[in-house]
Amino acid sequence: MEEVLTPKLPKNMDTATFMDIDAEEIARHVALTDHMVYSEIEPYELQNQAWSRPQLKDRSPNVLELISKFNEFSNITASCIVSTPRLKERIKVIKKFLKIAMFLRKMKDFNSLMAIISALNNSSVGRLKHSFAGLPKKYQKILDDLRNEMSNQNSYKNLRDILDSSSAPCVPFPGVYLTDLTFVEEGNGNMLGDLINFRKRKLEYEVLTKLLRFKGTEYNFKLVSRVIQIISSLKQLSENEQYERSLTCEPRNSTRRTIS
Repeated sequence: MEEVLTPKLPKNMDTATFMDIDAEEIARHVALTDHMVYSEIEPYELQNQAWSRPQLKDRSPNVLELISKFNEFSNITASCIVSTPRLKERIKVIKKFLKIAMFLRKMKDFNSLMAIISALNNSSVGRLKHSFAGLPKKYQKILDDLRNEMSNQNSYKNLRDILDSSSAPCVPFPGVYLTDLTFVEEGNGNMLGDLINFRKRKLEYEVLTKLLRFKGTEYNFKLVSRVIQIISSLKQLSENEQYERSLTCEPRNSTRRTIS
């Protein structure tokens, strides 16, 4: 096993804020906690669309937990951005999350990477044209490149190609494979006459293998309780609250001169 990496922490962690912590260290904690959940997923959790059926959800605790982590981190990203009223500071927050996204890409945590991209694309954040226009060209390119890699076009073709060529440690974005499993389940009967539909089982097995193949290799990162505490304490707003804050940041028809 590789040597555990030394955390990159500010000198005074007692008073440190999210913005004080190195982006790579935040990405390490996000990736490590994602992988801890991902590595617990068992194949039976992914059968019969249990994760999406209320009567079967108790069979898929880890799948649902990973989905919950995605939703939570996406919410945190969007909430942090729209809760920063001043343009200059808001641009810094967007840059912070793009730095985290870059490190997540390097670490191959595609679950939380997708969460950030999803937040940047949502209606409350995506409309902040002056904020995105204020990003240095370097960060605008980073965002464009990550959006291209994580695009859902052609059934996530770019992301599928990346995942197919990736090695562990890695946390795949489960949405790609849950969609595949849904198509397999809904498009194929369990029986062919009096015979078991083995073709359906083979298709299921191929998807499960792709989704779960990274479980065995962990990240060589160290959890720091204070970092976890800081991330967990970040504000989470409802969709309506996010949009209201967004309109406060950049009112409709505002110009660069009319916002501060």
